[in-house]
Amino acid sequence: MMVSSVNASEALNDQLRALCLKEYPFGSGSWQMSPKLPLATRMYSNTTTEYGSEKDHVETLNQLITNFKSPWYSESEWSEELPSLKKLAITDPHKLTPDFLQKTFRTLRLIDKNVTNIDEKLLDLKNLEELSLSANYISIIKSEFLPPKLKVLELNANLISDIESLIKNPPPLQHLGLAKNSLENLSSHISITYWPNLMSLDLGDNSLTDLLLLVENLKTLPKLRTLLLCGNPVSLMPSYRGYTVDSLGSLTSLDDVIITADERHDFKGLNKRGTELLKNEARLTIKLPFVRGLPNPAAEVDEAGASEFPVIERKYYLKFPFISNVEKRLLKSSEMLNEGQEKENAAKKAPKGKAKSPVQKSIEELEQERLDKEKAAEAERVRIAGPPNIVSFSTCKLDYDLDQLSFEHEEQFRVVALLQLKHLFTEGLKMQLIEEKTLYYPAGQTPEELAVERATSGKGHLFQSQRRRSSRLLTVGQLNQLGRRRSSQMSATDRGSTPLKPGQLGAKMAATAGGAAAKKASTHSGGQGSDLTKYSCTESCVGSAVLHLKSLLTSCEQTKVKAALHLGGGPMRPEDLEILDTPPATAASDMKKDKKDKKKATKPSGGKDKKKGLGMGEEEAEVLPPPIVLLAEVDLRRWTKTKQFVKEHDQWF
Repeated sequence: MMVSSVNASEALNDQLRALCLKEYPFGSGSWQMSPKLPLATRMYSNTTTEYGSEKDHVETLNQLITNFKSPWYSESEWSEELPSLKKLAITDPHKLTPDFLQKTFRTLRLIDKNVTNIDEKLLDLKNLEELSLSANYISIIKSEFLPPKLKVLELNANLISDIESLIKNPPPLQHLGLAKNSLENLSSHISITYWPNLMSLDLGDNSLTDLLLLVENLKTLPKLRTLLLCGNPVSLMPSYRGYTVDSLGSLTSLDDVIITADERHDFKGLNKRGTELLKNEARLTIKLPFVRGLPNPAAEVDEAGASEFPVIERKYYLKFPFISNVEKRLLKSSEMLNEGQEKENAAKKAPKGKAKSPVQKSIEELEQERLDKEKAAEAERVRIAGPPNIVSFSTCKLDYDLDQLSFEHEEQFRVVALLQLKHLFTEGLKMQLIEEKTLYYPAGQTPEELAVERATSGKGHLFQSQRRRSSRLLTVGQLNQLGRRRSSQMSATDRGSTPLKPGQLGAKMAATAGGAAAKKASTHSGGQGSDLTKYSCTESCVGSAVLHLKSLLTSCEQTKVKAALHLGGGPMRPEDLEILDTPPATAASDMKKDKKDKKKATKPSGGKDKKKGLGMGEEEAEVLPPPIVLLAEVDLRRWTKTKQFVKEHDQWF
């Protein structure tokens, strides 16, 4: 957006004109009774001529500007001297000359006035001590045009990226506010050379990424007592508060939190260790335990003709954006839990006794494994050293579960690109539930050929319509139900076969499938059954929601964000928010219990209720679908003691 150039002095003149100090009730107009008359004469006159019916008392005019019910009352005070100026404009308006006004102002707040320049006319305000130019469009601060007695300067929410022009001849400031700008590197601009009297400094919500360099410069300010750095990328470091508190001994408040003696004791010695071991990086953990409320895909109706093909396999996973050049470690997932359970079951089934020695690998196999590990490590180093782009991270893929999709995803990240991490936290993490749909057809046949066969075959089988719906959902329960329905049509060999699992589709499902298509496939392959081949694989977003993380930036005491995200489906219910205070395992068991109770409640109680039916004008209540809810959590690591830094500074936490 293009903004016209506005000087600070012009904005001040606009504010003065808006006061209308020469119009009613101010100024020396005909409406004002002469203050030279005695008070008794002005208050207790008997005639309108003596009283002055067309004139107002000074006391009455003062009430018009001080009573909050008056239309001339104003709460938007941009200077602490305005009340006295308004009273003077009523009692003695002739004193309000330009020279008098310039000497009167000691505080001035020109906020959101589209100011772009600090001009030399501000030097006329010789007694000005506090100046606020926040929420404007200032990019260059010309210190030579600042009043010489200025003690407080607020330049928050502007377009400042460098303060080099401010340090040429700065006034003796005691407070400097530069929050919500674009400062990335202050270099040596913050030092005792330029700010010997500085007691308060606000650098919050900028783009500062080097904590070591920043603290080294702040050490030179002997009178600094209050510091605000929250909202910068450096505030995401686990050692941010501890290192800052231990390094700046004269500091009494950091990010609007008082520094206590116990806190200084907990962080004692971190300054000496940090100069050698401290890393400009953030550490966080993303936890995605489960998704529940996903509708049953078997309920979908296929508008195409009834057929046992294609066989459809559905997988679900979560996807979220994150920075590419990070170190990560997967702590837990559903795949890891399943593998651990399988190993435990295998160990229980294994015969007791002396364990067999493992098979010795050849020298070539060992050398190949070593080369593969080196290539993987090199690829990881290249990825971490690359540009910090935003890419998609995902969880493992799961089959549909009627209760919930238990991803149990827990992953740790070590991020060096702190500036990109700040932008990501500001925008939030967009969580998406993705459905991967894979179609399988018999080997050597295309969908067009199968359509021709169905058209020419004439009659189909009743099982085909059943198979068309059940093949959309690849779960153990569905396939077992399918086998029971086909028990009368299956041979003795088919009845003895084991039920299929979601991941064991392929040729087994085609070989045990009934109907003309399976018989034809068996005939074409010499009676040995037909293999299924992957025809297509498509992905679609089932639902999405944004996990807001801005609170981790604005509050340096907060370490965790946990939310129940509404991905889609019906509206959220109060019981859906209870999972925030409930462990995932307990939440899953409670959900199963709720479903059983709902089934019992919806079951008809007897024949009388059925015969009774609905009354005249009554309508059956619409049943809303359950909401699709994702439990998500982000834990940002912040050290509270020096012992944690010593233990975790060079290892995973």
